[in-house]
Amino acid sequence: MDIVALPNLRRLRQTPSRVWYLQPKLAAALTNEAPFVPILDAETSRSLQLIRACLRKEGEEFPAPTEAPTLLLVPELAIHPDEWPLLRSDLQRCRPNTLFVGGLGHMTELQARAIEDADLWDGPSDGKFTNCAVIAVGGSGQYFLQPKIVPSTAERDVLWKGKGIRLFEGTGITFAVVVCSELLDRPLHETPLKTFLEETDKQNRRLSFVIWIQHNPKPRSAEFAPSLQQLRMHSSATTLLIADSSPARPERFEKYGVSGAIVAHEYLAPDFRFLSGRHHCVEPVGTGLHLGRIILLRYDADVVLVDTVFCDAIDIHSKTGKTLFANVRHYSYCPDGLAPNDENCHIQDLLHPVLPRCTTQGVGDAALERVAAKLVALGIGRFLSFLDVALWPCPSVGEEQHLAGERHPGGDFLCHCWRHRVCLDRLCEDSVQQEWLAEVLGALATLEQSDLDPTPTFNSRPLKNVDLVVDDRRVMIAVIHPCGRDGSVGEALLADRWRPPLRLPFCIVLGEDARSLRPRAESVDASRVRPSGGTDASRAEIAIPALVYQREFWAAHAANSIRALIIERFVTI
Repeated sequence: MDIVALPNLRRLRQTPSRVWYLQPKLAAALTNEAPFVPILDAETSRSLQLIRACLRKEGEEFPAPTEAPTLLLVPELAIHPDEWPLLRSDLQRCRPNTLFVGGLGHMTELQARAIEDADLWDGPSDGKFTNCAVIAVGGSGQYFLQPKIVPSTAERDVLWKGKGIRLFEGTGITFAVVVCSELLDRPLHETPLKTFLEETDKQNRRLSFVIWIQHNPKPRSAEFAPSLQQLRMHSSATTLLIADSSPARPERFEKYGVSGAIVAHEYLAPDFRFLSGRHHCVEPVGTGLHLGRIILLRYDADVVLVDTVFCDAIDIHSKTGKTLFANVRHYSYCPDGLAPNDENCHIQDLLHPVLPRCTTQGVGDAALERVAAKLVALGIGRFLSFLDVALWPCPSVGEEQHLAGERHPGGDFLCHCWRHRVCLDRLCEDSVQQEWLAEVLGALATLEQSDLDPTPTFNSRPLKNVDLVVDDRRVMIAVIHPCGRDGSVGEALLADRWRPPLRLPFCIVLGEDARSLRPRAESVDASRVRPSGGTDASRAEIAIPALVYQREFWAAHAANSIRALIIERFVTI
C-alpha cells in the first residue's frame, strides 16, 4: 500500500470541518473526444474561478482552520491541465490545514509527471491519458496524484490506468481518494476499493473519510451498491464524501449532480427532523445496505458550504443528529466573488411541471402562484414533512407502514414509505405522481381564493399540514390524497389515531374514492366521543375529525361556497 504522510494536516476529532463543494457545470463543457478536458472559453475555466473565489471567501470571512481542516472538493475532469501552474500558485498561498482535492482533465504522461513523478501507473502510458485527482495541503508545497484505475465506458481505449488507491495520513486524520468508476461493481466484486480496504484492515488502519469525485450522469446507479456495501462492512465509521458536477440546465430532472455524502445508518439520527434541513435531506441507499445518502439539493448553486464532523467523531450511543451537515449554505459566482444565495430553486423546479395540471377545476393562476410561493418558502425539510401528510404512504412489501410524524420502525433512515423520501428528484417523475400532487396544490389554491389564507406547515399531533384563518380564528387541517389506495388501507392506518385521548385534525380528502379514510362507524357518535365505562368526562369533549371528501369539496368550489363549507364542517361543530 502506498502511504502518503501529510504532516501539515491535522484534526481534533470532535471539531467540525468546513467542506466546500464546488459544482461547475461540466455536462456541456467537456471536449467530445479524448483527451477529455474542460473547454476553455475564457482565460481560466469556471472551475479555477470557483476555486479562487472559495479560497478568497475562506480567507476573508472564516477563522483559520487550526483544529480541523477545511476541505475544498472539485469534481472529476473539472480543471484543465494547462491551468495547473496557476492552481499550484493559488494552493501555495492558501491557509495551512486546507485540504484540496480536485479532478484534473486528461493528461499526458509528461504533464502528470510534472506534478508528481512517482510509480503510480500500471506500466508505460503508450500514448494514453491519465485521469487524476490532485491532492494538496495549503501552503505545504507538496502535490500528489491519485490516478483513476477503472476506465469509464468512454475511456476504455484511452485511459492510462493507475496502480491502486493511496492512503493519506495526517495528524488525527486518515483518508483516501477514488475517482468515479473505481466504485463500479466488477466480477466477484473485486473492485479497487475492496482490495484497498482489505489492506487497510491487515494494517489495522481506519479511514476518517473517503473522497469520491465524479462526472457521472447516474450518480445513484445501483451498480455502485456492492462497493458501497464493502466500505460499510470494512469501516462503518468512514464517511464517504461525494463531489459531482452540476447539470447544464437548472432543472432537476436530469438527475445529475449529486453532491453530499454516504454514511452508515448507525451514525444518522433516527428522526426526519434531524435528517432533513432547509437545503438537504437523507435518502436510503438501495434496500438492505444500511446506508444513507446525504443530498445537497441545490444542484444549480455554484458552491455549497457545509459544516460537519465525520462519522468517526460521533458516539452512536449519544448522538444528537445535528453534527452531520448541520449547516448548509449556497453561493453563486459573480465577478466580485461568491454571493450568498438562499433561494429554494429545487422546490421551484419540482413544482414547475405540476402547476399547469392544477387548473382543471378552474383554479386561478394567481392563487396557484401564491400557494407555490408558500411551499417554496418552507425549505426542503418542512416541504418534505408537508408532503408526508399530503401524499399517502405507498405500500411497501415486508415493511410496516406508518403515518407522518411516526418514526419508521428501526429509524426514519430506513423509510421507503414515500417516493419523495426515497428520492426527492423522482417526486414528479411520472404523470400519475404529478396528478396527485396537482390535486393537493389545486385544493390549497381554492382555499387561497376563498380568503382562508392556507399556510403549509406540519404537525404530527394533531396530524396536519395546513393552517387556515377563518374570521381571525386559526384552524388546523390536513389536506390528504390517498394516492390510489382504497378506503380500508386508510382506515387501518388511521384507526389508532382516531381514538381518544388524542386531539385529531380535520381532513380534506382528495382522490376518486369517496370512501377513503372514512372513520369506522362504531367510533363515531355525531362529532363527539361518547363517554362510557371509566372514560374520563374530559375525553367526551374531544372532537372526532370532520372530513370533507373530494366531490363535496369541488362541488362547493363550483358553487363558490368553500368558505361556508369550511365554517360548517370545521368551525361550528
